[in-house]
Amino acid sequence: MNMIEMGQVFAYLLKYRYVESKSGDQKRHRPGEGDIAAILQSCSPEAFESFQQFLDGHGLQLREYRDTDFKGIAPGGRIWLMMRNPTGVVAPYMGVDRLHQMMALRENESRLTTSTWFLHVWLMYLALIYTRLGRGVAEVSKYQDAVFTKTQLVEAVVSHLEQVRRIGVDKGAEETVFAILDAAKGGEVDRRVNSFLDLMRDAALIVSIDSDTYQQTLLGAAEFSESYGRTLQHYLHIEEGGVDGLENVTNILMADSPEENREGSAHVSD
Repeated sequence: MNMIEMGQVFAYLLKYRYVESKSGDQKRHRPGEGDIAAILQSCSPEAFESFQQFLDGHGLQLREYRDTDFKGIAPGGRIWLMMRNPTGVVAPYMGVDRLHQMMALRENESRLTTSTWFLHVWLMYLALIYTRLGRGVAEVSKYQDAVFTKTQLVEAVVSHLEQVRRIGVDKGAEETVFAILDAAKGGEVDRRVNSFLDLMRDAALIVSIDSDTYQQTLLGAAEFSESYGRTLQHYLHIEEGGVDGLENVTNILMADSPEENREGSAHVSD
């Protein structure tokens, strides 16, 4: 892999986040995907390591899997995933600014507001693809079972908001976050969920398999498994109080959940 090829591979991965050597399940190769896969297949171990070092400087890493590793990879095929490095600092171009822009419903909406909404929709998303399935974070191979609908996600968020309002909060750092959620009106939840799904799909963490149905991708499962515990730091750069300001609010999810949900949630928090 020469410098030109390295640049081509990096540019492709920035856009699509993964490369497949063979397409399966009636999927077609994306433009240029076959050429990028050929470069990765033919590069020497030394060139591959050099590329890994280059990615490490961007807070990223490349993972390679074969059809014998996971279902969903075409027979005889290989897939390369560009993942966030759980021990590194991810560059801003990985979408933090776009996250806040996409999640905002109003002009000049604060980062605390957009981060709060992303966090709570994200937690409901995790409940659907992990807790509901009794699935552990490390169970990457079950990514094809992680199917949910937009309707289910909206209903989960609405139910969560009702629970938050019922419980309320004490005076303190979490009061502002509670006020942000409590202010939701009309079709706001639906719009926030739409924005969340667009962000996750653009990042190749989920894929649309029908008009209202989504599935977690291998990239989404593998990245979450490796980055679990640091995942919020990849997504949320909150300048108004920091991520710690949201910590107590996440505990609301566990404080008044049905017994069966609490047991399943251990899969997401172990």
